[in-house]
Amino acid sequence: MSKRINRVSCEIGEADSFDNSIVRKSILPGEINGLETFYGELVRGNVYKFLPEEKKLRLLLFTNGAGIINQDDMSIPIHEFAMFIPGMHREFSIEGGKENLSYLEIVMYLSPQDLETLNSQQGKWPYYVVYSECRKYNESIKSKKTISRMILHEDIVPRLCIGSVETSGPDKVAEHTHSMLEQLFFGLPGNDCMVKADTAKTRFLENDLLHIPLGSRHGVSVEAGKDLHYIWIDLFHNQEEMDYITNTHILIDE
Repeated sequence: MSKRINRVSCEIGEADSFDNSIVRKSILPGEINGLETFYGELVRGNVYKFLPEEKKLRLLLFTNGAGIINQDDMSIPIHEFAMFIPGMHREFSIEGGKENLSYLEIVMYLSPQDLETLNSQQGKWPYYVVYSECRKYNESIKSKKTISRMILHEDIVPRLCIGSVETSGPDKVAEHTHSMLEQLFFGLPGNDCMVKADTAKTRFLENDLLHIPLGSRHGVSVEAGKDLHYIWIDLFHNQEEMDYITNTHILIDE
């Protein structure tokens, strides 16, 4: 039996109240075991502090606006789509700039093996990358005009990879399956396409977060005159199965 595609808009509306000049709301709670997702918006000029949580790793994908990340004696300006990972058990804060700062927050629950791997990679933290500098890759299920980017490579966080897909219609990401991982899609500005998983279909817009049903045969299509531009977030069941990324995502030398 086909499972439905669970999709939620992350837009901040009038019903969302600002507490200390920030909205931070849970999105698709309980959808994926071991992963929490939140959408936040910080009012310009304000500061919000993130405290470390035991056996959890936090990632922020800054989707709109401008601001600054502060950790220890380091300040990182945010001026375009970017990702930040503070590292294990590290406190940090974000500061809004001249406009509100929006972000998608991913909290990953860490297994004993995850903790061991992360503790051996202390030199990689903090991790920060801006979208325009992400390395591109090719994949057989996508057209030659599609631009695919790796945002979080498979050797940074155990069991987790993040990337993006960008093209214009008419085009598609061919139907495929990957039963070894859970997958979320997040729509970037201008995204307007259709997602199919088995027999289920849904329109997929910017600021939508959706969950691809585990093990489903799924694909994405975009009509002429429209754009497809989204982030994919892959959480693998175990580290060994991440060879799937290495084997199917062929990095482009630039």
